[in-house]
Amino acid sequence: MFRIRINSLRGAAASEWENNRLKLIAAGITLSILVPGIYLLFHFLFSYIYSLESTFPGFGIALARSLLGMTFMSFGIFIGISSFISGVSAMFRSSETSLLLTLPVRDRLIAFFRMIESWFNAGWATILLGIPIIIAFNVSLEYNTLSSLIALALFPFLLVVWVSSGTILLGASIRMSQSSGKLWRAAIILGLIVSAGIYLVLKSSGPEGIVAEETTALDAVHKFVADLPVAGGRFWPHILFGNAVSSVNNGIWIEALRNAGILIFESAIAILLSYIIICPGFRKRFSAVSTVSSRRRSSSLLLRSHGRFSTMLQKDILVFIRDPVQWSQLLLLTGLFLIYAFNINRFPMDIGNPLWRSIVVYLNFSFSCFVTATILVRFAFPSISLEGAGISYILQLPAGRKMLLKSKLLESFLFITPFILGIGIWSTIAIGAGTVLVVSSTVALGLMWIALVSITT
Repeated sequence: MFRIRINSLRGAAASEWENNRLKLIAAGITLSILVPGIYLLFHFLFSYIYSLESTFPGFGIALARSLLGMTFMSFGIFIGISSFISGVSAMFRSSETSLLLTLPVRDRLIAFFRMIESWFNAGWATILLGIPIIIAFNVSLEYNTLSSLIALALFPFLLVVWVSSGTILLGASIRMSQSSGKLWRAAIILGLIVSAGIYLVLKSSGPEGIVAEETTALDAVHKFVADLPVAGGRFWPHILFGNAVSSVNNGIWIEALRNAGILIFESAIAILLSYIIICPGFRKRFSAVSTVSSRRRSSSLLLRSHGRFSTMLQKDILVFIRDPVQWSQLLLLTGLFLIYAFNINRFPMDIGNPLWRSIVVYLNFSFSCFVTATILVRFAFPSISLEGAGISYILQLPAGRKMLLKSKLLESFLFITPFILGIGIWSTIAIGAGTVLVVSSTVALGLMWIALVSITT
């Protein structure tokens, strides 16, 4: 099956080069700029932090390791959620899985093969981003070559733990839905558990703990280094990864082997748990999920009118709800925006100064518009294309083109309102901007709301 997949990818690349070379060339140029750019950015950050070592011994290295750990912890959260989403689409919502299940091959092997594919889909981008960060960390802190090689060798095990967590979460939600008969109920319960875990981790590593006191006393610096927030416990994979790399550079081989061994053991346990929770009885679970996904539900509670326009809206809402890939990605972006909005007032800012207060409000306005544009491009922009072959039937109706554009315009307005008018205004109030700036920012957000939705449609 792996050989078939490799040949398929080779043929797809050849076909893409023959029919759409511009797309591949643009992707290559983007990667050639993105990867060195990530390296230069983190090299600048780590080098600047490490330069503090000359003034405060032990401070720069501790802060750089804390930054690396928090970076990989953030990557891990995103990879876990991405693995959950990719697992839904690759294992349970793919026609290719249906085709493989017709082959004279054990369903456990097919499930394991598709699980590995979902891991690759979820983690390949992180590999491209993580390797430059690791190299920048080792070069900036003047670690030896062996430390860099060990870091690159342990990085796949770090990724395996994170992608496996998403698969385990997916398998648990499916098993819970089979026992309770409600897939959405299990997804909500597990989503609340994950959200609580992310909140606890972020609460323990708030930015106020990374601001040193304005003192040059060496004992105060050492106290600050000792009290640096740790993103997770000592057995978290990114903590083990950082400790192993630092121990190799310091020549503490027993510590390095212990941390590396625990990380490898955790990755093996994660793979085993993913296999146990997904692979046995995969054919039965695949049929159950497919049945739930294709089941028709009554939509009388959504829209009671039966006109053409309301029917169009009803159809789009039901299609969106029935596609886990769509609403799970929306929840991911919503979670990122909520984390930003509810933590913006935790940063130590002197907003008593009118100049800085105006700058912060403007930056918050710009970020709110940026997130809104991103969400619209991801969900609202392709909405007409997602009509597929049905677009020809819609356009044949009297005033079909007008009905189509009006429905998509209204859906985009309703879809984006909680983000740009809700969270955007809330974050402005959380800054303590004052009545004048809050009102002017609200008016500006409203105008940008109209402009972005209109342009996207």
